[in-house]
Amino acid sequence: MAQIPIETPAGAQAKVDAHETATDPHAGYLTQTEGDTRYAGVDLSGYTTDAELAAGLSGRQPLDSDLTALAGLTPANDDLPQHKGGVWTSRTPAQVKADMALTKDDVGLDQVSNLAPDALPVSTAQASYATSRAVALAIVLGG
Repeated sequence: MAQIPIETPAGAQAKVDAHETATDPHAGYLTQTEGDTRYAGVDLSGYTTDAELAAGLSGRQPLDSDLTALAGLTPANDDLPQHKGGVWTSRTPAQVKADMALTKDDVGLDQVSNLAPDALPVSTAQASYATSRAVALAIVLGG
């Protein structure tokens, strides 16, 4: 069985020191000025202060408070965003439905007749079939 080499304190410290003094100890990672995709199309290489960066980004799309609020919601499955009382909230479909307070007139049910089953209209074909069945039944029963 192979033994795992154990680092000595002096060896570990030498590696830490080399890491701290390296020009770019994390070469696999890009910084904002090296091409971070969040800043695609924006040359950030000349900015050395936050004020210079802010001036360079002026004229770009401003922060949108509605989009920020929506991004901050943590909805459960099937929840909906709803603007209620001036604030974006995450609501269940039942809550949204209750807030809408729909009536039968809102969905056109006021245009529909509410008839009992025996008062429903019957098509000509259905009436003809029912009559023929009644006649056949009467013949079978001897009537």
